[in-house]
Amino acid sequence: EGYTNFLWVVVLAAFDSCGAKPEHVAPVLSILLTVALWGLVARAAWRWIPDGPWRFAILLPTAWLAMTRSVAVWSTSGLETRLFEVLVVAGVFRLIDDVAAADGDRRRLPIASLYLALAALTRPDGMLIGGAALATAAAILAMRRRLRLGDLAAHALVFGGIVGAHLLFRHAYYGDWVPNTYY
Repeated sequence: EGYTNFLWVVVLAAFDSCGAKPEHVAPVLSILLTVALWGLVARAAWRWIPDGPWRFAILLPTAWLAMTRSVAVWSTSGLETRLFEVLVVAGVFRLIDDVAAADGDRRRLPIASLYLALAALTRPDGMLIGGAALATAAAILAMRRRLRLGDLAAHALVFGGIVGAHLLFRHAYYGDWVPNTYY
């Protein structure tokens, strides 16, 4: 096994099976995912910055993102970096919305856990980031006395099920829990 980015390999393999060469598709996907990242950040700023004299501040997060050197470098790299970032940011933003919505009676699907689990399939460090984000959300809700066991179980089932299934596959196929490149 010579990769640490399972999901990225699967995505590129899907394009390859359709006749599109991975080395041509990967940079294009990186650019499209950069646009998606900007969209996620812009949408969050639009939703979270209130109306008023500071409303122009909704432009700042996206502008700072665009001016960041590493964002520019990885935007055309063709590596899994941007997919990972999009999945983590989407997962965390959704988790923030889930925590905010916990005061209502409406139950929400564990979409955040899905995004974070897919991030964990993209890079091994996604397991730590996803687990920490979900544990933090659970702790916040527990402190507010808004934690519902059904919601906690749903998030744990989605994240743990996807990540656990992948770990079992990896161990069964490669004989190790993490990629050899991880060591």
